[in-house]
This record gives sequence, C-alpha cells and structure tokens, in this order.
Amino acid sequence: MTEAAIDIGEALVKHERGTPPASNPQSMRALEELGILSASTAEEMAQGARFRNVLAHT
Repeated sequence: MTEAAIDIGEALVKHERGTPPASNPQSMRALEELGILSASTAEEMAQGARFRNVLAHT
C-alpha cells in the first residue's frame, strides 16, 4: 500500500508541477503543499515512505 501511495503521489505531483518530487518522502510533503493531504497525514505518509526505503535497501 505504501508503494502504491508513493507512485500515486509522484504522478499527482508531476502532473501538477511538471516535475517529479526529489524523493519518496518529498512526494508526500508536496501533496500537503498542493492541498491534497493534511499536514499530519503527509507527515505520517512521509515516515511510511522513509520506512519503505529502509526495508527496500537493507
């Protein structure tokens, strides 16, 4: 689910800004900046994205 949320977030940010976010956590913060996610949800999702990266790379 986290991977899907990241992929969707990246697609939305790229559509709105023309460029993809710099990182998985940044995609969640960008969704907050765009008014799609609340601040608390964006932070929780950014933490989930960071945890996903840890799992994938260790």
